[in-house]
Amino acid sequence: MTVNKATEISILSMSYSDQIVMYWFFGILFWCIIWGFVTKAIVKGKGYENSGAWFWCGFFLGIIGVIVAACKPALTNQMPYNYQQQPQTSSADELMKYKSLLEQGAITQAEYDAKKKQLLNDI
Repeated sequence: MTVNKATEISILSMSYSDQIVMYWFFGILFWCIIWGFVTKAIVKGKGYENSGAWFWCGFFLGIIGVIVAACKPALTNQMPYNYQQQPQTSSADELMKYKSLLEQGAITQAEYDAKKKQLLNDI
């Protein structure tokens, strides 16, 4: 296949204004890709799984997408602010509690023995 010299297009044969437009186009495309990957890395580092959608957010929004991603809370196993953690009790404390219930007559000897066996097996 022969190429006609008149139809061959190269950067050198383009006018100066066309070259400027092309450089701007590829420069903007380059920075859009960079912003997309930065946004994706931020969101992935915070524990979100669907980071591909965040790439496009960074691609189209640029620095605004990065700021939005940076403001998102991290997905961690944090307890809610008003969460009251229950105090941990040992098996001996539980056994003493059931012994006092037995002495008060609140539970039967069979229930006490069953709970005692369960607590001792958990150790």
